[in-house]
Amino acid sequence: MSKSEKQKFKKSIKDRRKRKSAKIDRKNKVEKLKEEFVKKFQEKIQGLLPKEELERFQATKELMDEANNIEQLEIVTDEKELRKKSKPVDEIDEDFLEKMVITLLKQPTSIGLSAVQVGRPEQYIVIKWHGEMLAFINPEIVSKYKQEDAFKEGCLSVPGKEVTIFRPKKITINFKNVFGDQNDGIVFDGMLARVIQHECDHLNGVLISDYEDKN
Repeated sequence: MSKSEKQKFKKSIKDRRKRKSAKIDRKNKVEKLKEEFVKKFQEKIQGLLPKEELERFQATKELMDEANNIEQLEIVTDEKELRKKSKPVDEIDEDFLEKMVITLLKQPTSIGLSAVQVGRPEQYIVIKWHGEMLAFINPEIVSKYKQEDAFKEGCLSVPGKEVTIFRPKKITINFKNVFGDQNDGIVFDGMLARVIQHECDHLNGVLISDYEDKN
């Protein structure tokens, strides 16, 4: 290698080190900015939210952080599997329920999830609602109010499809909560009632595509 070639080689190594150092500096600056943003955001939240809401926000954040470290369940899209009728739950599987919650938390645009959608046709439903996770076990819709409204629904198990569905605005259901307590005659309305009906459809092997011919 000639003297000039050696000089060029040394210069290229030096330039490469500079670029690498600059890249590390940029990364460190970005991380610092992110930390500052999170800190300011948390300070703002603490100033805006009452204590109860703040604790709920922090609990949700902690759950989200934990969810990032836990593998989610696989979402079923095979129609044959989704058509299976879900069996009543005799003994609550808390570990499975927790995995369902984690899986739903990792779906930013989804509100509800039924067990059959993750390959287990049993009567479990979890719903993400205003920062809380709701669990419905062996849910049974015992009455539906006559007044209906329409809304375009999508589904994790039927990706890429949206169907406008008319559903009762208000329902009454019986169900067990996560502790196994029986709750009878509980009324839900609005969007939450719709989500419950959507997930109960899954427990009965009904998909949003089944409503296309009814509209």
